[in-house]
Amino acid sequence: MRDALYATVVTPEVPQEQSPCAPAEAEVPTAAARLSALLRKEHGAGLSTAEAALMKEWLDRVANTRPGA
Repeated sequence: MRDALYATVVTPEVPQEQSPCAPAEAEVPTAAARLSALLRKEHGAGLSTAEAALMKEWLDRVANTRPGA
């Protein structure tokens, strides 16, 4: 009973066409662009210069992909 109550209260409702493990394809590039902007704003955020450059490259690639491509 407790687990069922927690599941009902704590778990957000997910639209039927969208599963919790697979966000809408359009959201992924948007999220990557936001993360890239935050990384640039925080000047590496505790990453080495090489790590930050690699992370920026990956996020920019994801941000610039077309949904379904």
